[in-house]
Amino acid sequence: MRLLEFFLHSQLTRMGWPRAKGIFRRRYVDAFIADTTIEQGLQVIVGLGAARPEIAVAMLADTFSGNPWTEESTEGLFRNLRIAQDIVTNHPDMTPWRSLWQEHRLAPYSEEWRWSDLFDDNVGLIRAQVGSHAVYWGLTNHHEMQMLFDREKSAYQTSAIEANQHGLGVSDSYPFESLDHFYESCDDIFHTFIEVLPTLSGNMAVPWPAASDIPPRLRTVPEVARRLD
Repeated sequence: MRLLEFFLHSQLTRMGWPRAKGIFRRRYVDAFIADTTIEQGLQVIVGLGAARPEIAVAMLADTFSGNPWTEESTEGLFRNLRIAQDIVTNHPDMTPWRSLWQEHRLAPYSEEWRWSDLFDDNVGLIRAQVGSHAVYWGLTNHHEMQMLFDREKSAYQTSAIEANQHGLGVSDSYPFESLDHFYESCDDIFHTFIEVLPTLSGNMAVPWPAASDIPPRLRTVPEVARRLD
């Protein structure tokens, strides 16, 4: 998922990663910081799914651009996306973005990850799958966002202490004044991504899907159609 990859790379580089160590100057990233940044990216994607359904549908069309969008392939795709609801339900003590990444966290395997391994294509495919689950969950659970916002805001101080212990340097106060403010921040991140898209390389530079590029069958999936009405 290109937006998630952009967010991860830009946020980590902004924080001074990768760093180098050893006689071979191996480039690495702290695994906790990488996990936390991925979860933050998933939070943005959930927000876009909840508040900006047209962007959410474009993210799905972009991520699954190789899908032929037949009736069978579309149903198979959404059968997989609906798993997101079970994943989140099975982790009631976590936010959706944290629960969706929980089984893929890097930190339990190693405190540090090679920079090249973090952006390996196979690892990127895992993030794309989790990112698509985040889009779907936000798209279909927008009515729960205010409750989630309030809960996350009240728990923020504890998570900020843990993050700062790992050198993230986050603020002690919650960064969003309201749910609408959070949605505006998600918009800003998305539009920054769109602005820099032509300057990126390889597959990252492929033009973003226009409204006319969205497959009709994707638009008519019941969960999607309800949000686009």
